[in-house]
Amino acid sequence: MFGYRTKAAAVFLVMTIVISVAGCWSFDRKKAVQAGVEEKLELAVKYLAEKKFKEAVLAYNEVITIDSKNITAYKGLGLAYTLQKKAGEAERVLKEGLKILPNDERLRLALAGLMLDEGKDDEAEAVYKQLLGRNSSSVSVYEAYSNYLIRQGRTAEAITLLEQAAARNPEQYRLESLLAELYIKNGEKEKALAAINKSLSVEPNQSSAYRQLGELYSQWSELIALGDQYIRQNQARTGFLYKLTGLYGANQFEKLISEYEKLSGDLKDSSRMKLLLAQSYRRLNNPQKADEIIKTINLAEVKDAGMLADLAYYYLETEDKDRARKAALQGIALDNSVIDNYAVMYKSYVDEDQELARVWGIRYLIASPDSYSIAFNKLIELEIDLGYQIESKESSISREIVESIVIDQARAERHFKKHPTWSQCNTYVYLDTKDNIAYKGYCKRASIFNPVVERYRSPNISKTIPENILERMKQEGETEEIKYSLFLVTETWAWPVIYQGDVPFEEHLKRAGYSVESITFVDK
Repeated sequence: MFGYRTKAAAVFLVMTIVISVAGCWSFDRKKAVQAGVEEKLELAVKYLAEKKFKEAVLAYNEVITIDSKNITAYKGLGLAYTLQKKAGEAERVLKEGLKILPNDERLRLALAGLMLDEGKDDEAEAVYKQLLGRNSSSVSVYEAYSNYLIRQGRTAEAITLLEQAAARNPEQYRLESLLAELYIKNGEKEKALAAINKSLSVEPNQSSAYRQLGELYSQWSELIALGDQYIRQNQARTGFLYKLTGLYGANQFEKLISEYEKLSGDLKDSSRMKLLLAQSYRRLNNPQKADEIIKTINLAEVKDAGMLADLAYYYLETEDKDRARKAALQGIALDNSVIDNYAVMYKSYVDEDQELARVWGIRYLIASPDSYSIAFNKLIELEIDLGYQIESKESSISREIVESIVIDQARAERHFKKHPTWSQCNTYVYLDTKDNIAYKGYCKRASIFNPVVERYRSPNISKTIPENILERMKQEGETEEIKYSLFLVTETWAWPVIYQGDVPFEEHLKRAGYSVESITFVDK
């Protein structure tokens, strides 16, 4: 009997060892496979940064072969095809991913964005509505859909959408931030302030609310006074947040330090307050004290990706790239749709390795819930250069309009070479039908030309040209312009209206990648 038990025990031990070894082998194999997938994804992004699109496509396809549920691979592959101007292939890839992962929000947002870039607005809207039906608390979906509605000129619908969403999801403070942004653009100051207050009541250590306060109050003294008002009304938390933000904006750094000393409890330990305090000491040329304060901020306790980006920018300004990258990476891990953390990563590497820096721009394009072209334009606004362009149908139309109105240096030189006796040149007209404003560009003879655009409010738009103006046009050989059906008619001349739309010309400038600040507007 003893021998039998010994043999049985031996067999059991052997089986246990075999199972254990098999389990370890299986676990190690999974780890190896995952490591291989991550390596190929890194390689694919690197290829995109180097404009090696075919190699990137191969790498992403290899990942999908290994892991058919890898969302990053589908989105990256869609971007690779988009950069090659193969929108049909990009759409096919995203739809293939949705066959395997039919409920994945990220793939559906990418598909809707691609449709927007291709001008398939109705199809994109259907995707957004379907997504909201599946998940009524997703901030990314609300943000993407509200942005779509705004671009369609349906701002009132976007506001209603976000108001309802914020009411249903009071814990989602970013919905209140999105709502505040729309109220500010709509000139509804009181509603904007109420939304900011709600946002801060949920998460005081954030970035959006403080940026919006700067937009809402043209004078920092107004914000300081509002802070004092809240303090007197026993709303010290909100009051000091506003007051110290206003004091920093007004460059009253010593006063800010003095007010900070009056704080107590969790408000004094607030990462936002500590950041303002550290920045104030830096502005007062006391970097050692500033560094002591900033080191007391526990990054692990910061729960807003924008706030982490603000901290990362602080570290970048102090040339502490390691800490800047650590904060930015934590922000990306927390919310990979916030562009500022990618901007920090890009700027921390751009002087060392441009290709590595561009990788972070590519990663943002893949992660963003916006369309590829919108995300790309956001990168341009932050001066992140990927070395190529992504242009949507919307941007293409805007570029055509802008190039017809804005006269640049080269165009001006060609004009004056052709007409050496003329002192100025004029161009065509864009009519904003929604706001009833006509825009006309012109230039004057100069060695360095600055673009000028005239704005005509409530313009005289006519299908017929007055006889005296028509006679003058004939005398100067400009009768070919009669072929246009609409004209902007002034006292002395008429110019053809070649584009009409319900979008302000300033918005077309932004969409086309032009700096609004570089244009001089003259109101007529």
